Amino acid sequence: MLTNVSGLPRPSPPPTQHESKVRALPLQAAKTKQRIKEEQMQIRVVERSQQIQVQEQEIVRRERELDATIRKPAEAEKFKLEKLAEANK
Repeated sequence: MLTNVSGLPRPSPPPTQHESKVRALPLQAAKTKQRIKEEQMQIRVVERSQQIQVQEQEIVRRERELDATIRKPAEAEKFKLEKLAEANK
């Protein structure tokens, strides 16, 4: 440590611009890393949201398919049988 004439420690000179940048690098790296993690989390949220939308669309598609292949034909058959039963009374 350097001392001045009176024997007291001399204050250190202000950091140079280069020294300030070097000191700021770890902080900047940490901030960048945090932003990357936040973006990755946002990506996961969007992907999950899209998966849910696809699943909901698949449910609607299956309902329509069920209506077309099972429910409507069953209702038509029921109606037919009821009319035949009424006619045979």
